[in-house]
Amino acid sequence: MESEKIILNGIGEVQICRSAKARNISIRIAPFKGIKVTLPRHASLKEAEDFLEEKKKWILKNLAQIRKYEARHRLIDETTPVSTHHHTLKILFEKRDNIGVIVTPLTLYIRFPEGTDLRTPRMQKIIHQALEHTLKLEAEAYLPQRLHELALQHGFSYRKVSLRNSKTRWGSCSPDNSINLSIHLMRLPNDLIDYVLLHELVHTVHKNHGKRFWQALEKIITDVKERRKRIRAYSIGMY
Repeated sequence: MESEKIILNGIGEVQICRSAKARNISIRIAPFKGIKVTLPRHASLKEAEDFLEEKKKWILKNLAQIRKYEARHRLIDETTPVSTHHHTLKILFEKRDNIGVIVTPLTLYIRFPEGTDLRTPRMQKIIHQALEHTLKLEAEAYLPQRLHELALQHGFSYRKVSLRNSKTRWGSCSPDNSINLSIHLMRLPNDLIDYVLLHELVHTVHKNHGKRFWQALEKIITDVKERRKRIRAYSIGMY
């Protein structure tokens, strides 16, 4: 299939592909792939441009939705540096028919068949699910014990702790002092993990973010403002 790229005012970059099998002009917009127009071999570039202009309103509407999706889902491929608390992601392409996931003590290996296009939503979902599985293993091994240690050290008590794949909050404390922690905490440095755990432990005593809450937290953590600033640099919903 022959292809070339053009830039159209108001739309941006478009990939034009000519296909001997195509009978009509068609358009496809996909996350991380952009806009692709397929032309019958006999069609002219002018026909493609006219088609795009005719579909401009539809294109812009769908592009806006896809940009939102891309903003929430960072594209991860074999060149993307991704690390959890204890593991580094390594993507391999091999002569195989299926996809394999192996978690070793230090590395998360995802093994794809040669030629796999990692930009598709399905492949990105597989990568994210493998990362979340690894985060869950790490969280189960570390967070409950660390929360218990900090509670004993600073005189707090809580009802229970639950680990969740939350992508909106690092942690929360319920009215009955049950603490929920996101497995994505395992993407943070140790001192920021402790900040979140202590934050929720203080909520077992002070249920809102009033003056007494912050005073209590600052008695335990001297650099509360600095840690709050640093944790904002991490997006819980993205890798």
